[in-house]
Amino acid sequence: MNHTTERVSYVTVPEGTYTVRAAELRHVHGPKTPGVRLEITDGPYAGRTAAWAGASEALARRFGVTEITEHTVRAHAKARVPFVIVERPWPPTGGTHLRLEARP
Repeated sequence: MNHTTERVSYVTVPEGTYTVRAAELRHVHGPKTPGVRLEITDGPYAGRTAAWAGASEALARRFGVTEITEHTVRAHAKARVPFVIVERPWPPTGGTHLRLEARP
């Protein structure tokens, strides 16, 4: 039996504060839990995904979201957001995964 644990990384940019926009909406775990892709708009990482965030009221306020439907998110604002790397359990492998998360 193999007892090694795996660490998977979804980090595509370093920790830091970036100007981002709400770029895409996906329903990861069904229609009641949409996720919004936060895309970096300025600097050397422009166009890259900083992180995925839950489509929440806080996100809506921060980005001036005017509409979230089943397939789209409409927002008129960009925001400067600090991102940090966090490590979470990864049940499929028994290991962990790293991801960038937005901080308030």
